[in-house]
Amino acid sequence: MKKVCLVSIILSLLVVFVSCAPKAAEPVTRQITAAPPQPTAVVPTKAAWEQKWETTLAGAKSEGKVNIYSLWGPLVRDAIAPPFTGKYGIELEWVTLGRGNEMVAKIKNEKTAGLNIVDLMGGGATTLITGAKPVGLLAPIESSLILPEVLDTKVWRGNQLPFLDKDKTAMGLAFRLTNNIVVNSDIIKPGEITSLKDLLKPQYKGKVTINDPSAPGSGNAIMASLAFFEWNEQEAVKYFKDLLANGTEVMRDNRLQIEWLAKGKSPIAVGAHADSLASFLEAGASNIVPVISREGEPVTPGSGAIAIPPQPAHPNATIVFLNWLLTREGQTAFVKGTTQPVSRNDVPLEGVFSIFQPDPQQKLYVQTEEFINYQGKITKIVADILAANK
Repeated sequence: MKKVCLVSIILSLLVVFVSCAPKAAEPVTRQITAAPPQPTAVVPTKAAWEQKWETTLAGAKSEGKVNIYSLWGPLVRDAIAPPFTGKYGIELEWVTLGRGNEMVAKIKNEKTAGLNIVDLMGGGATTLITGAKPVGLLAPIESSLILPEVLDTKVWRGNQLPFLDKDKTAMGLAFRLTNNIVVNSDIIKPGEITSLKDLLKPQYKGKVTINDPSAPGSGNAIMASLAFFEWNEQEAVKYFKDLLANGTEVMRDNRLQIEWLAKGKSPIAVGAHADSLASFLEAGASNIVPVISREGEPVTPGSGAIAIPPQPAHPNATIVFLNWLLTREGQTAFVKGTTQPVSRNDVPLEGVFSIFQPDPQQKLYVQTEEFINYQGKITKIVADILAANK
């Protein structure tokens, strides 16, 4: 009995011991949170125009030059070439011609011979639209325009790019007066002449010159505007015949016409060539002044119209130069060289001669494609008149 009790006591003590013994530590589990992913560096995507520009520029630098055929004189070349070549390392090579028809003939002969030499043409609107375009020498320009600054219509007069034709094969850079009449103020007094018809008076016999209206140029633009806008074709043709009958000299040498004007040999000039006029004004010929005539005057790009051929010799370099020329920087250089206002409205007119700037009192005619094509018709009419007077 005692043994049973002793065993019971021992078992009871073991139960108490086990229940009081410390429990084994439970394993600790940790929830490990993954570190947040580091942001991946984002490489900015270049705009499509930037990619196109960089590719074109690389090709242009490989080609190395642009061949320009133009009527632009040394002042324009000296103003444009240094900043462009300095910026891109691309040379500009120039062929300067006296008249637009000479330029068209040269390019046409090269094309016939299978030669692609010219990259960009600079001449008159009539030269390009009625001379070069009909014989396949011009290509559409718009697809070659890349820079947003160029394509922004807000910077252009009339809020539109200055294309001269519906096919967009030519653009007008300059935006200047044609100058119906310019006189030598040492001989012709203010208010003495107020109309083109005054030039038919006997006292002006042999004292008037007109820039050859049978070829593209200011003389042609004036005769065309008289027939198309101001009067009518019959009256304009009669007026030209009357000018010839009064001893008016038809001038084919642009510079010689201004020289005669400045020296007083022929103190009245009709349709004076703008670049030649600018060179004399630059040299200080202060006796050359414009006359505001009763008749309206065309606003024209003069020789400041540009175009590119279907197959330029240096296609990438041509596109780079074309775009640069249409930027504010390029147009500022063009103004410096021509001293004429341009179609961009954000270009300073510092140094622009007032003789080329429209006067609020003047009646102006803005050239249209229809008018430009009509100039071609007047060219033939006037040529026939001159041939009959030989």
